[in-house]
Amino acid sequence: MTIAHTERTDDLSELLEAILRLSKVKAGERVCLLTTHVYDTRMTDAYRVALGRLGADAVHLVVPPRTSGTSWINPLQLDAYAQRILKDAEMVVYPRTLRQVADVSMYTPAYRDILFSGGVRWLDVMVDETAMRRLFPSAAMIDRTKRAATLVESAQEFHLTSDAGTDLRVRKRGRKAAMQVGVADEVGRWDNFGFGFVTCAPEEDQTEGVLVFDIGDSLGYFLGPYFNLLPEQVRVYWEKGRVVRIEGGAVAKSYARFLERLGKPEHYHIAHFGWGTQDKAVWGGPHFNVADWESYYGNVMIHWGHNIFDAPSRHSGLGGRNAPSADWPIPQHSGGVVLNHSLWMDGKQILDRGTIVPADLK
Repeated sequence: MTIAHTERTDDLSELLEAILRLSKVKAGERVCLLTTHVYDTRMTDAYRVALGRLGADAVHLVVPPRTSGTSWINPLQLDAYAQRILKDAEMVVYPRTLRQVADVSMYTPAYRDILFSGGVRWLDVMVDETAMRRLFPSAAMIDRTKRAATLVESAQEFHLTSDAGTDLRVRKRGRKAAMQVGVADEVGRWDNFGFGFVTCAPEEDQTEGVLVFDIGDSLGYFLGPYFNLLPEQVRVYWEKGRVVRIEGGAVAKSYARFLERLGKPEHYHIAHFGWGTQDKAVWGGPHFNVADWESYYGNVMIHWGHNIFDAPSRHSGLGGRNAPSADWPIPQHSGGVVLNHSLWMDGKQILDRGTIVPADLK
């Protein structure tokens, strides 16, 4: 894939135009710019200019707020009219550069119905302008991630180890492989700009062993901002695909209570598993964001919780069976990212203490 260097521009609308060109947005195409009622006007104005330059037939869809009691709920799930508009689009762009009051969750039947409607592709943009520039996808990242997804597609089992004590087996027989490279360039594809990783939804009852989050690893948003890395080890024990015990100090005890308070069985079962391929990602520090966290080169990301999100395009979506047992508001899933791990896939070594081993996947 050849990628133009127009992302080097100082102008935000030109940067967004380069991002949209990667996803093959073209003149006359029906594009829906989707936001909740809280959005960044500077960003949406820049998208409007970029889409105008490309000649797209574009509209801005603002989904109104929805609540249940005192809580925000997913605004798209109950809005049949908005769903019809999105299904009629050829491209949906969903920028999320401001804190969302209620996210448009992908782990819902409505989201799946839109992607399987027959003619739409979807690009999320969860990072700010600085991160868009820093994490603009390279051809090398896209190519290595595609090759990795092809390998994961036929994989049966992963074995994950670390010097800190991880010894975990994850089985995925018959499940699809997914990738994120920041490009939604074919019908039925969903992607997320700035991200770079390969993943899958394992069999929900077949993960066994122990996963050790070491000092400097991450449990994601559980500790607040993503740059809040773990100050101590957290040991997570698995039986038949389910978290059965969490051991460690104060963080482990607090996290165990967090899962208990959710009170939902699906939040203990494995959701997805894979590794990062984005060599531009950073680890830690004030610029560390969700794209860095999931995509950091050579990481291993493992989550537990919902994984029913799917899309008809190859290597897009998870296609798992761990569905929500309650409506919003509850987290989609939790879990984290570990570094310095070694990973084997059907006996073939993929990572050696966080370093990608096969030459064609580096």
